[in-house]
Amino acid sequence: AGLGGQPLGGWLYGLGAVLPLLAHALSHVAGGLTVALIRRPLGSGRVVEAPLWTDLRTGLRHLRGDRFLRSTLLVAAAFQFVFAGLGLVIIAGAAAAGTPAVHVGTALALAGAGGLLGAWAAPRVQRRLPLAALVRTFGWTSTACLALMAVLPHVYAAGVLLGVVYFFATPANAMLVAAQMNVTPPHLQGRVISAAMLVAGCAAPLGPLAGGALFEWAGRPATFA
Repeated sequence: AGLGGQPLGGWLYGLGAVLPLLAHALSHVAGGLTVALIRRPLGSGRVVEAPLWTDLRTGLRHLRGDRFLRSTLLVAAAFQFVFAGLGLVIIAGAAAAGTPAVHVGTALALAGAGGLLGAWAAPRVQRRLPLAALVRTFGWTSTACLALMAVLPHVYAAGVLLGVVYFFATPANAMLVAAQMNVTPPHLQGRVISAAMLVAGCAAPLGPLAGGALFEWAGRPATFA
């Protein structure tokens, strides 16, 4: 859903500005209805009350004390920063070139298709590449594709190249999450995941800001470079 949602939103926007908002509203209605249909009690019924900050501090402390988790979290935050602004730069570049919105949405749908293919191929890729090699492959593939985007201005070229990036990102992300779960004690899983999402998520809003500013001041090729 995460891989397909943004490209689908772009495609719907190309058909009509109100359609992605309508689809978003309907998704919340569907979520509410499916939750309302749950009849079986969830969990043991025993609730342990703890202040939110206490749980978050526990998760952050564990992340800081584990070298593997600390390193992968910094890498994840950096990629969040880059990729959060990447879609904006692609859209802004296409708009500056006068590309119709439906073509932008279709190009982003190609990127989403690459991620879905990566999810389908993930078990095979993970059997052939160890974790470190897979993460390095993802990093260097991303670097090469971003460099090509700097010199290939067509929106469909950007969509295909982004699809290649997502193809390797999906199995790499799955392996990193599995490794994180493997090294984290069961009673800390929720706290560590929440803390990691918070730290990595803090970098995401800065990506569109930096991408938009670079695009405005330096232009499209320099921004991708």
